[in-house]
Amino acid sequence: MRPITLALCLALLAGCSSAEPAPARDDAPAAPAGAPDGQPATPAATPAPDPAAEAEDHCRRGMACLNDGRPDDALQAFTRAVALTPDDPFPYAARSLAHNHLGQRQAAVDDLGAAIDRTREEALLLDLFALRGAVRTELGQWTEGAADLSRCIDGGKDELELRISRGLCLLELGELPRAILDAEAVVRHAPEDDGARGRGLWLRGLIRERAGQLEPALADLQAAVEAGHTDCEADVERVRAAIGR
Repeated sequence: MRPITLALCLALLAGCSSAEPAPARDDAPAAPAGAPDGQPATPAATPAPDPAAEAEDHCRRGMACLNDGRPDDALQAFTRAVALTPDDPFPYAARSLAHNHLGQRQAAVDDLGAAIDRTREEALLLDLFALRGAVRTELGQWTEGAADLSRCIDGGKDELELRISRGLCLLELGELPRAILDAEAVVRHAPEDDGARGRGLWLRGLIRERAGQLEPALADLQAAVEAGHTDCEADVERVRAAIGR
C-alpha cells in the first residue's frame, strides 16, 4: 500500500504561495493627502481581507495540527480554507489527509475527487489520483481503485507501490493475468533490500494461490517472509496446509 503521508500536501500547499502578487491597478485611488494644519487627519481605509491569503494561513495551521497529532483541529482549519477558496484544489487535498487520519476514508475520497476536478496541472493530478487510488484500495473499491492507479501508471508515474496497490485491486477483481504483470514488475525492479520486493513476492504468491498454483505460491510467500514481509506468515501456513491436504 502506498503510504499516505504529509509530503504530498506540503508540496501541494507550496503552490498556494507561489503565485505572483497582483499588480497595482492604474486606476486605484491615490492615498489621502495629509490634513491641513489644525484639522484631524482622515483615517486610512482598512484593506479588504484577501481570501486566498486567509485560506493559506488556515492550511498551514492545519498542517501544523496534523504534525502535532491533532487531526480534528486540522480538519476544522482545512474546512475554513475550503469555504474561503472553494475553487482551489489545495485545501481539499489537505483536508483529505485529515479525514484519512481520522479513519474517514470515504470523506477523503470525496475531497480528493474535488481536488482532482479543480486541478489542471498533470503532475499534481497524478499525485492526487495516486492518493485516491490508495484510499479506494483500503476501502475495497477495487474497480475504482484500479482505475485511479492505472491513470497514474499510464500517465508516467510508474512506481512500485502503485503497482502493488493496483495488483491487489486486480486480484480481487479476478483479473489474474493483469495482476501478475504488476507483481512481476515489482519483483523484477525492486532492489533486494527494498521492502517493496517482499510485498511484490507476497502479491505474486497470492495471485498464484488464487490460480491454483500452490507450490509456486508457497515459494513466493516464503521468499516474501525472508525479504522482510513477515505479515504474510499466516498466508504461508494456509498454503502449506492446502498442499498437505
